[in-house]
Amino acid sequence: MRSLGILLPCLVLAIVAFALRGVPAVEPARAAALPSPRESSDKPAPQAEAGPKGTAPAVGPSEVKSGQARAADGNNTALAKSGRDPVLQNCRVELIQGVDVPGLESGMLMVLEAKEGMDVTQSRNLGHIDDREPKMQRTISKLKHDAAKAKADSDTEVVYAHDAWQEAKFEVEQNQKAIRLNAKAVTQIDLAKLRLAEAKAKAAWEKAKIDQQQAVFEADTKEAEVQAADISIDRRQLRAPFDGIVTNVYRHPGEWVAPGDPVFKVIQVNPLRIEASLSAAEFDPHEIEGRPVTIETELAHGRREKFPGKIVFVSPEVSLAGEHVVFAEVNNRQENGLWVLSPGLSATMVIHMK
Repeated sequence: MRSLGILLPCLVLAIVAFALRGVPAVEPARAAALPSPRESSDKPAPQAEAGPKGTAPAVGPSEVKSGQARAADGNNTALAKSGRDPVLQNCRVELIQGVDVPGLESGMLMVLEAKEGMDVTQSRNLGHIDDREPKMQRTISKLKHDAAKAKADSDTEVVYAHDAWQEAKFEVEQNQKAIRLNAKAVTQIDLAKLRLAEAKAKAAWEKAKIDQQQAVFEADTKEAEVQAADISIDRRQLRAPFDGIVTNVYRHPGEWVAPGDPVFKVIQVNPLRIEASLSAAEFDPHEIEGRPVTIETELAHGRREKFPGKIVFVSPEVSLAGEHVVFAEVNNRQENGLWVLSPGLSATMVIHMK
């Protein structure tokens, strides 16, 4: 039994050795070229083979989607490497001015001609608040001014006072000559009275000149009061601040208006402003400032219209997105009595670099 336990392992080893004789040996170079299972899992998948000569390699849907996203970046700035003019998408048409016209003085609204949709010109009077009291004050001040001016322009009192002084002076001189010829011709008391009369006449002349100057000052004061009344009347007028269109009417005749209450609104529709953003990585502000532009927008029924304009402002600040804010102004135009370009529309702007 002991000898049998020794022979069995030897027999197994012999059988294994005989089986291995039929397995060919792997060449060292070929063995090194064969990848291990781990290396095969880490190695990237082979790229798609290119098509025939002159055609681009096939692109998967995910690659197309990421390429479209990159093209949309930079706030819609498109500038070809060939030097074409930059095209800014999704620009916004905005108002340059839009104002609620207020009442500047309290009172009842007496007249209002403004109506929604009315075209107005700058400084056109569209109504007024009750102005009867300041008009009466103006009339009173004007009468006082005219009286003061008439007095200031007249030198009658000055001339009369001067002549009276000259006469009193001449009388004193004649009496003095008489005394030199005859000491008893005129008493000293009478001569003193004559001299006092001369002094009074001279003082009256000086006072007449001062009164005339005061009349000039009074006339100027009354003229200022007239001008103040004119301002008070003007503050009760309701005028258009610029050329535009009335879009809202908030008050009507007979209603009370307090200072600062809006009465109607006017917007300026020509020119209009176009706001856009431009990549700071592609352009410096001095390259864009003052450049001509062409604005294109889509109207009703798919109709597209173009408008010429000009860059009027490039912000020196750069946003977190790496862009400059750009303003352009374009001239609007009318068709059938209505303005074509409307604030709030989206537009495309082409900046002409040459």
